[in-house]
Amino acid sequence: SLFRLSPARCAARLPYIARFTSTITGVNSRYQCESGRPSMIEVEVTTSDGHFCSSFSPSCHVEINDDVSRFTSAIARGIVGMEVVDQCEIDNAVTTSLDGTCKEEGKGTFGGVKVGGIVEKATRWASGDDWMARKGMRVCNTTTLAEGIKYAVSVAVSKAGAAASGVPLHSHYTALAGRKSHTTGTILPVPLFRVIKGSMPTHSGTVVQEYLIIPAGASSFSEAVQMGSEVNKSLLSLIGPKSGKKEVENENEGQAGTAASLSDDTMRGCLELLTEAIDQAGCSQIVKIGMGASACTSYNHLFGGYNMDFKGANILEEEFLYCYAAPLMLEIYTSLIRDFDLVYLEDPFVWKDIQSLCELTSSAPIQIVGDELFASRPHRIAEAIEKKACNGLVYTIGSSSSISDSIATCTSAHDIGWSVTCGLDKGCTDTAHAADLAVGIHAGQIKTDISDRLAQSFCTRVVEIEEELGSHAAYAGSRKLQNNRGLGKEKKKNETAEQLY
Repeated sequence: SLFRLSPARCAARLPYIARFTSTITGVNSRYQCESGRPSMIEVEVTTSDGHFCSSFSPSCHVEINDDVSRFTSAIARGIVGMEVVDQCEIDNAVTTSLDGTCKEEGKGTFGGVKVGGIVEKATRWASGDDWMARKGMRVCNTTTLAEGIKYAVSVAVSKAGAAASGVPLHSHYTALAGRKSHTTGTILPVPLFRVIKGSMPTHSGTVVQEYLIIPAGASSFSEAVQMGSEVNKSLLSLIGPKSGKKEVENENEGQAGTAASLSDDTMRGCLELLTEAIDQAGCSQIVKIGMGASACTSYNHLFGGYNMDFKGANILEEEFLYCYAAPLMLEIYTSLIRDFDLVYLEDPFVWKDIQSLCELTSSAPIQIVGDELFASRPHRIAEAIEKKACNGLVYTIGSSSSISDSIATCTSAHDIGWSVTCGLDKGCTDTAHAADLAVGIHAGQIKTDISDRLAQSFCTRVVEIEEELGSHAAYAGSRKLQNNRGLGKEKKKNETAEQLY
């Protein structure tokens, strides 16, 4: 089936493990609520080697201790006594335990189809939770809570498995994914920093959801982070004069994400501003530009086009005047790619205009990536693969229900030649494991905010891994971004990481 990682295949990918005897002896959870911080649920897996924890933030702030205890007890009954290195078997046992609990309460099954993370996530979309979340509605039912607990348990088990095997967590993920061990070269991802964030279609701000700076030409990940910070400082110094204000509004903790304050917030205007900031920072040959178009937020179903101006006083008249059809948007994207040397474009069209998407992917030598385009629907992914509608996907760490599903999703995308860009789920508070997972599966790219607190800890962990690996680490730089057709290919015999990327 699509994007599936079976327990037998998973066990075969662990040649370095001597099958140490380390079994699960207990599973506990605790609900934490601190003033000024989001409420969190911490899951603790106890083994013969010690205690291993992971936490997540639920989708609402209500008293849910009873549900947490009930789900944790059900999981404990299903996995106590199992060996921690049997990651896939444990993940399946957790799903079975939660399915049984939901059936006893008359709430149906939890796990849905037991396949990879993308397919299983479709169950969440069908339930309406994702749609309600996009609309800003706070949702916290037993299904989403059970998914969060299941993923936290899976992360804690993976930490225990790495400890039992005597290897770092990212090396454990590398073995689970069937990649080469870190002694032959580990690929460190290219950071994609959000520096200008557009607003939802509320008739203010740029129509594009996010603009990205990509330090593809850096020699290392740590250098890429430094260059991203320098470009962001240059951008902040330019936004004030461009907007006619003495002080720059920074709603996102120092992030230059207030596109509504720009005097020229069109796509070309924002790209010109980014280009100027990159030149001012002295990184014109190193830092590239990308866009997250998020076409679903600008598409007008009434007029059948993409609204390129949200600020008109007469809403219907302005939407009609600035509603561009797919062929015109294809010309606009093509000209922007040519004029600003874009290397990354996410969700440029809605699914209805898949023909234009196919034309753009075949003609533009850059990454055309799908995220909201797929809406977590497996049949769309299958059709995109068949029609070659794009050449990459965005995988949100924490959106799947287990580590096995996360690995299966990313490795399967690599196998078909797609690039994988990892991002952080809003409820993911365990950024250390997220960084290890992105490095372990050789994702190649991570998308994060430039100054967000969780994003900073995420990048800090990748820098620590880079220092730990030393000469065995290879930064996935310019060649990876410029030659996207080779993103998913496996290494040939005697081919080093540097030669591939």
